[in-house]
Amino acid sequence: MLSEKMYPTTAKLLRNLQENDATFPILSKTNLWRWMKQLGFEYKRTSKILIPLDSVSFMAQRAKYFAKLDEIRSNGTAIYYHDETWANSGEEKRVIWFDPNSGDGRLRNNDTRGSRDSKDLNLFDTYVSLLGTRIAISALISENAFHLPTVDIFKCEQDHNMDGKHFVEWISTTSSLLRQEHGNVRFLVSAKSNDSTKIVGASAKISIIIDNATWHNQLTEDTKPPKRSWNKQKIIEWLDFHQLNYPERATKAELLEIAFENAPKKKYVVDEAAKIYNVDITR
Repeated sequence: MLSEKMYPTTAKLLRNLQENDATFPILSKTNLWRWMKQLGFEYKRTSKILIPLDSVSFMAQRAKYFAKLDEIRSNGTAIYYHDETWANSGEEKRVIWFDPNSGDGRLRNNDTRGSRDSKDLNLFDTYVSLLGTRIAISALISENAFHLPTVDIFKCEQDHNMDGKHFVEWISTTSSLLRQEHGNVRFLVSAKSNDSTKIVGASAKISIIIDNATWHNQLTEDTKPPKRSWNKQKIIEWLDFHQLNYPERATKAELLEIAFENAPKKKYVVDEAAKIYNVDITR
């Protein structure tokens, strides 16, 4: 039970024991509690420190992800992992070793003193100088290395660091570039050896693995469910658009219940943008 992150309460223990042994002699929680005490177990308050336990839905989602990962690894899919980070222009150590003659040793150079030319600045330094004090970096990494052509570095706005529109545009451009690179040839790699089989005529499989950031999960217009804050007329319009029947004199709560029960399967804008280039998105 502990391996499944489930606290062993008396009721859960009794149910578990009875399910695994039809001849288990103890039938009540009270008797089991007494036997637990006799066996030396203690029933007492846990630490005051809260221990977060994974929800069932989260554990199920994780299991599905690893199953999907095994599947795409076994069929020769080219896998790219995506993530984002942010950097500030002032992120530099105060005391460092550097060459006083050439100035080499610094990761950035924002002042105008000295003879160091801008062409000597590294990539990060250049972007910080051009874009401002805070930048966002979005990148892919394959099983071999970073995919440099698709690295996205841009200035963060004051209100937000990333939004759905920007990410959709990036995923579309990235999917197009990956499709051009991989073409329509797929290599099936044996799990037991390094041998690979070249499959001609089959579309090369590509999968981009992303996390569940808010801007990654923007729903398409036709699959967005109604909101509880909508007025009754707007909910009716949603039901009509999806060709759903409803009672003529239904209340708002009844209309929402019908809508939620018949909500279309979720489709994400990001997935649809990648699908154009036959690129799969895995969350």
